[in-house]
Amino acid sequence: VDLAHLQSRLAHDPAWNVVREDGSPFPPGSHPVALCIATRKPVLDLVLGVFRRRTQDRLWLQVSANPLLDADGHLREIICTFGDITRRKHVELELIAGREALRESALHTQAILDNVVDAVITINRDGLIESFNRAATSIFGYRSVEVIGHNVSVLMADHDRRHHDAYM
Repeated sequence: VDLAHLQSRLAHDPAWNVVREDGSPFPPGSHPVALCIATRKPVLDLVLGVFRRRTQDRLWLQVSANPLLDADGHLREIICTFGDITRRKHVELELIAGREALRESALHTQAILDNVVDAVITINRDGLIESFNRAATSIFGYRSVEVIGHNVSVLMADHDRRHHDAYM
């Protein structure tokens, strides 16, 4: 960053094209420096994105502004710190995208399982039911919410239920 380019520029200059985390515009009065001037209180860890024209991307910053008051309580200066959290924001966005893809995959898989005519029940290594499709509901008479998280032995006849744990 060219420091000469930054000197004498307002921290809330519209040319920065500052946005909130959700991408909405960041009102000038909401900038940590403006809030600190207005309230004379510290503003800590506010996240904002600044558009970089040269690289055509966003730099994500965690900004704090701390007022320094003189002995009479008048504002003498503000110390403003900027921490670059761009890498962290990119990782967060990747995690969100991964979770959404996983959720969509799970919904797709469940839609397939719910439309097959055979009962499909998955259990974990401890014998606890993890999924239970519509056909299983028809066959066993239980709704999925009644059996998921319970031992698969709940679906067995009494004489088989006693031996189930030994089979596991």
